[in-house]
Amino acid sequence: MLDFWNNPMVVTALRLKFRKGSPGLWCVALVLALLCLAAILAHNADGLSVPLGRMFFVCMVGGVTALCGIISLSTVSASIRSEVTERTLDFQRIVSLSPWQIFLGKAIGEPTVGYFLILSTVPFAVVSWYFGAASGLATCLFYVNMLTFAFMCAAIGTLHSLKDPGQSKVRPGQSGSGVGWVIFVMIFMVPNMMANGAMSSNSWGAVPLGLFTPALGLYHLFHGNVWRAVVPFWELEIPALLVAPPFQVAVALLSIRLMARRLERPNRPLLSKPIAYGLLACFDLLLAGVAMHERVASQAANDVLWHFAIGHLLFSFVLILMTTPRQEMLRRRVWRVQARRASGKELLYADRTPINAMLLVVAFVGCLVAMLGIVAPAAIWPTTLGPPISWEALVEMVAIATLVILSYGQLIQMFGALVSSGGIAWGAVICLAAVIVPFLGAIIWTESGLAFQDSGLADAVFSLSPMSYVVSKLDDVRRLDLQWPFLVAISVIYYLFSSRILGQWQSAQRRQVLAKLTQMGVLANKAELESIATPD
Repeated sequence: MLDFWNNPMVVTALRLKFRKGSPGLWCVALVLALLCLAAILAHNADGLSVPLGRMFFVCMVGGVTALCGIISLSTVSASIRSEVTERTLDFQRIVSLSPWQIFLGKAIGEPTVGYFLILSTVPFAVVSWYFGAASGLATCLFYVNMLTFAFMCAAIGTLHSLKDPGQSKVRPGQSGSGVGWVIFVMIFMVPNMMANGAMSSNSWGAVPLGLFTPALGLYHLFHGNVWRAVVPFWELEIPALLVAPPFQVAVALLSIRLMARRLERPNRPLLSKPIAYGLLACFDLLLAGVAMHERVASQAANDVLWHFAIGHLLFSFVLILMTTPRQEMLRRRVWRVQARRASGKELLYADRTPINAMLLVVAFVGCLVAMLGIVAPAAIWPTTLGPPISWEALVEMVAIATLVILSYGQLIQMFGALVSSGGIAWGAVICLAAVIVPFLGAIIWTESGLAFQDSGLADAVFSLSPMSYVVSKLDDVRRLDLQWPFLVAISVIYYLFSSRILGQWQSAQRRQVLAKLTQMGVLANKAELESIATPD
């Protein structure tokens, strides 16, 4: 990282960047804005429902956190977009800079303005602490959260396509890293959810809010006790202010690692299979801990399994999309190994191999975590956690989740192999349509009051969607009595169809390679040597 910022080109770029204005001007503007905010709150102090110091501290920390996150995200994304357009990323690698150093330097150095803005608010935080807005420990932890949140946003901003938008079919405005969507969530969705408490009143909303942002701590500080902002994990309740900084740093380092991997070899999948296994195991453990905590609070025994299944399926599909090899990678493997079949180790870990073995591992990880994290604790401590989970529900959940992962994962892989550009995206769209369209269609038909509702046709259409089937197993939607044969039938059809098409494509690629090797004389010489070494 230090080598990166000692690069004369980068130093010159920063000087040009701040020639017309410095971080000091931004800090002065922020200080003036905070003084105006303090004056407005003091003028309306009689109408406030909370003490003046606490209200000012909550507004200041929330506003500065969102502002610095947006600045970090946008500046780093714009810098990466400029590097891609001007083709200077590879030039920086020539001066003995690894991809990791390049993107880590981008995430730390580019959003300098955001870091200075956070530091400029320290005097206001001291004054707020003096007036009893929050304890000294909570104030320090909030500032640690602000810094790690800005760093995480900067690292997410590095995720960008390495294709020059000016030379592709995609318009320049559509080739970014999704900055607009992130800004939309930060500005509109999070404050709205905080206002009505929708994500703070239950663990499923509190966990992502507390891990990714300091918003959960601000919400509970506003209501009087910041230490009620917790991340539940089985029977533990970890303060969100303590667990959020290491989690955000981990997300930032993972984002930088993904982009460094893309720069090393742009044609490789974004995520390697071993890292995907580790991420899935960590996510499932967190999911199991939250589910068991919710069961202690209010949920029924079998609801825990189906909540776990929903989260496991969604995250599994995200990992599958990030690890599926593209058409070019599969072709390169056929040429490199000369049509040799992959070994078991290659199927599990190699980037160029199909994801059939990975799909089995993903299903196995979910089953293992469900057994160790949900079923076993419920059986060991039945008085604390309620009645044990039924084995029928466990077998049904494991079977449905495994079948859905295999069928839809194979469908995504088929599109990735058949379509030269954007095949993975098309596969994701098809899978999303297969999940959402039957779900929405059945809802419309059910609410319309048509006569065929009693015939079971609406339930059959509902069952074609894996997500609607899983959701129907929850206690609060028991009015849906969906049957598994419809879902199993469509999943088997998807799997057989995609496996057949993918197998034909792979066979055609092998025949093409064998024909070209024979034409070049390579295969003939190899066959002659084998015939000499092996007698008839």
